[in-house]
Amino acid sequence: MNQGIVVAGSLNRDFVSTVETLPALGETVPGGDFSMIPDGKGTQPSAPTRKEVDQLH
Repeated sequence: MNQGIVVAGSLNRDFVSTVETLPALGETVPGGDFSMIPDGKGTQPSAPTRKEVDQLH
C-alpha cells in the first residue's frame, strides 16, 4: 500500500514594493524596488513536511 501526505491550501504570489512614505487616503506614491514573492497557506507547511517524509524513507 502506497501512503502519502496531502497538504491542502493555496499558492499565491505577493507583490511587494518599497516606498519612501506611506500614501495618504487617495494619494498615489512612486514605488522603489519591486519583488514577487511566492506565498500561500499550502506552500508554507509543504516544504518542511516533504523534508520529514524524505528522512523517514
